[in-house]
Amino acid sequence: MDKQLHKLCFAWQCIALLFMSCTCSASLFAQQKTNSPTDALAQQIRVWYNNGQMDSIYHRFAPKMQQAISREALMQAYDKQLKPMGTIVGFGFDEVTNNVTRYKITTSSGVLLQMLLALDSNQAITTFAFQPYQQKPEKERTNIYTDNALVSAMDSMVHTYAMDYLKNRFTPGMSIGILSGSKSYYYNYGISNSATEQHPTRHTQYEIGSITKTMVAFVLADAFATGKLQYQESIYKYLPDSVQTNKALANIKWIHLSNHTSGLPRLPDNLLKGSQNFNDTYAYYTVPVLFAALKQIKLDSEPGTTYSYSNLAVGLLGTLLENLYGESLPALFQRMIFNPAQMHDSYVAITGNATDTTLLATPHNAAGKRTVYWHFKALAGAGAVVSSTHDMLQYLARLTLRPLQKGKPDPRWQYIDSITYSGTERVSLAWHFNAADAKFKTMEHSGGTGGFRTHAVICQGIKSSVFVAINASEDPGATLVGGQLMQYLIRQNISNNKP
Repeated sequence: MDKQLHKLCFAWQCIALLFMSCTCSASLFAQQKTNSPTDALAQQIRVWYNNGQMDSIYHRFAPKMQQAISREALMQAYDKQLKPMGTIVGFGFDEVTNNVTRYKITTSSGVLLQMLLALDSNQAITTFAFQPYQQKPEKERTNIYTDNALVSAMDSMVHTYAMDYLKNRFTPGMSIGILSGSKSYYYNYGISNSATEQHPTRHTQYEIGSITKTMVAFVLADAFATGKLQYQESIYKYLPDSVQTNKALANIKWIHLSNHTSGLPRLPDNLLKGSQNFNDTYAYYTVPVLFAALKQIKLDSEPGTTYSYSNLAVGLLGTLLENLYGESLPALFQRMIFNPAQMHDSYVAITGNATDTTLLATPHNAAGKRTVYWHFKALAGAGAVVSSTHDMLQYLARLTLRPLQKGKPDPRWQYIDSITYSGTERVSLAWHFNAADAKFKTMEHSGGTGGFRTHAVICQGIKSSVFVAINASEDPGATLVGGQLMQYLIRQNISNNKP
């Protein structure tokens, strides 16, 4: 495989283009093909796509889809992520799951993708996604290990959600942590180490990926609370003189880096510069290379106006916070987060200094094949933390229960809770919130690396939080199960408090 195709495959592995307005339900099932309007539109989309007519696709979006995704965002995704892979040369129906139809696609560059499509009663598009193609096991998996005692209603519900997912997937193992009030519950399934067939426990370590961004946000909140930074301050004067020559960066504020409205692209164009292992690309991206990219980078949008998820932005944020405090990101996390929360299984996977322990689960790709661990340098803030369900519940407990600091509320919480952007997403510092009119407020973040998927969700209103980790880059996995479990906890709270 040549270098360009490596780059394209890596991009799809870690930043899959996903435009969806539906929510997957607990029941995952496939249906037989029907000669439906969805199939007819899918064939037309293939023609539009190959002709570069993305406007025609956008005009078929349902109103809510158009509100959530701008025409400019769709065109930008096509130009930067899809078009380089070439035209669609192979196209076929695959399955229908929960009314979302999946089509298997082969591009002219040889990349295998899947397109997801769903329509409403007016034949308008309500779900539209391109992702790396994900195969499923030919046979349903049985006899999956679990330490779930299955004695309580919660045990049964966890088992239902976990098994509904795992039995039809390649994912080897799953660990679940639930905080409900002052009690913690842990559940483990499958295999954590494919070589030794070791089972996961509450101390099994997983790469938590982008949930790391919430920890960078906590350090930023500390900088605001202690007066090291002003809340609406620009990052401009904190950049090296050579980078300040790029005036496009002058209006980026610290909060823009954390809430994904900086205008910076998702990844820098020179990400692969100096790479020795294309599957562990972040491992070779140094601070000088980062600043070299910033000298000439062009913003995709005016800072503060448009939500566009960016690993580059939060990676830069971590680097700037290191300079501000005069401490490395691992040292800052240890002092502010790991030590106070007694997170003894957690560390930052820095290149050349990572602790690959016997507790660390083995990583797998979406097809269940063994892959490599990820390590980081300059962009560590984007996703370098390794942790366990035990430690993550310790972390989430502080965010959920908000312990007092010297008898007073911790001033950092106000910055974690304050919505800094409300549009296609509602974001504070890194954390994503549900709708403003929801009965119970939730804040959540997902994470993914080349071999892991994780999800964390908090509901302060019911004093509960959930963390789910799997040792495969298979979706929707952790996010699906984590969301299901939180909704179960909310329903239980409502039921228990009925007059």
